[in-house]
Amino acid sequence: MKIKVLMSSPAATIGEDAGLDQARALLDRGCAGDLPVVKDARLVGVLRRRDLHRVSPSAIPHLARYELPCHFEDIPVRGVMVRDAPAVAPDTSVEEAARLARARQARSLPVLEDDALVGMVTRADLLNALIELLEHEAPTSFGHILVPTDFGRAAGRALEAAMDLAARHRARLTLLHVLSPGMRAALPDGIPSPLRTEIREDRRQRCLARLRALAFREGEIGAVACQVAMGEPTAEIVRVAARAEADLIVMGTRGGGRLRRLAGGGVTAAVARLAPCPVLAVRA
Repeated sequence: MKIKVLMSSPAATIGEDAGLDQARALLDRGCAGDLPVVKDARLVGVLRRRDLHRVSPSAIPHLARYELPCHFEDIPVRGVMVRDAPAVAPDTSVEEAARLARARQARSLPVLEDDALVGMVTRADLLNALIELLEHEAPTSFGHILVPTDFGRAAGRALEAAMDLAARHRARLTLLHVLSPGMRAALPDGIPSPLRTEIREDRRQRCLARLRALAFREGEIGAVACQVAMGEPTAEIVRVAARAEADLIVMGTRGGGRLRRLAGGGVTAAVARLAPCPVLAVRA
């Protein structure tokens, strides 16, 4: 992409003999952060907003009385402007212009053709163009989003965020609940093995019904798969994500203080360290 596609033209300009009050008025009317300075239609410098602020009278009365007795409007633009400001041609590539702006720490670049000013391009223009180019070459979309839930408040916020992402990216959703192995130990001794299996299956079905109720409440029952696993939560979430080839995991987190962070941050932090795909932590 060429700069001539991005540049603003015609650009607001100011003469080198104009006063700074006139320059300030132009900047306050919403033109770019840098103002091209011209003489006989030729670019001779750039007046930067930060340089204008540097020479402006102090707004603090106790400091202003120590400043030199000089009328701001009497200071000419040529006394403050930058004379060796970087510039680009209309056929300069966006990538090359962005490198120049970064190297020279320029907020905007004049666009010159045969030494005549034909437009201006800002750093924001360059950034937006580079993002569009990046997304065109490597689209950032999610085809499958995994949402582990413990049915808590933080998990509910995570589900809302996942639903929004799924709608924007037309992605599939999988809701996952992990039954802890501790539930097996909670069963009394002496219960026959078939009955234990039946109790575990009943728990699994009840959790599955809660997952389906969540999906139905969001109005996305047809686009959401529901799954219940049993095991250590972190390991099961990572296993399901890898097996389902999830592109993103969205989980809730309650945050916490320094002690919680030192302890590892809980299941969400552990999954983020081990997951085969990016993890989005949504704070309650």
